[in-house]
Amino acid sequence: AVSAITWRLSAAEVAQVVENDRPTLLFAGEALWPLLQAVPEAGSRRACLDARLPQAAHLDDFRSQGSAPPVLVSPDAAAVFIHTAWTDGRPKAAVLTHGNLLAGAAQLRDAWQLTRDDAHLCALPLFHITALTLTLATSVAGGCSVLQAKFDPPQALDTIARHRVTLFGEFAPMLETLLQQPDAPERMASVRHVCGLDLPDTIRRFE
Repeated sequence: AVSAITWRLSAAEVAQVVENDRPTLLFAGEALWPLLQAVPEAGSRRACLDARLPQAAHLDDFRSQGSAPPVLVSPDAAAVFIHTAWTDGRPKAAVLTHGNLLAGAAQLRDAWQLTRDDAHLCALPLFHITALTLTLATSVAGGCSVLQAKFDPPQALDTIARHRVTLFGEFAPMLETLLQQPDAPERMASVRHVCGLDLPDTIRRFE
């Protein structure tokens, strides 16, 4: 299972999540590496995604080991831990199974009639269930997802136009800032579905 840890936490809070979930392997990019400073060295192997760092593996080290044989996984097996409210000062890990994630993706694919021609702009973080579900739903349909490390309105609008994006997830004020960009109606003409929370006026303007 994967523990999807938000990079918005402090180093001490990340250490609490790691203590709670007890991962055997920690992946992080170099920019987020300082968030692991409060995590004890013992207990979890560490790997940096985009740089060679002392006392850490690199993503390429795993690629060089060759492909692993297929493994049968039960639909009831844990796939992802999504962390929710810290009501008592401790992280709450909502355990999502393989069956849960695939069933949700298939339902969204069918409800929105997604196909291999669909493209998803993933500008939300993948530790959030909205980004994860939309990415999986598009993949199950045979489409593609275009990832943005950080939401940037002009760049997002360029991505939508270039890849003819048909769906994306958002939270206010993301959609509003997109609609404020020059030529937004023409450049967003391919978008069929927007998923998230926003103000009624912004939704009406988009529609």
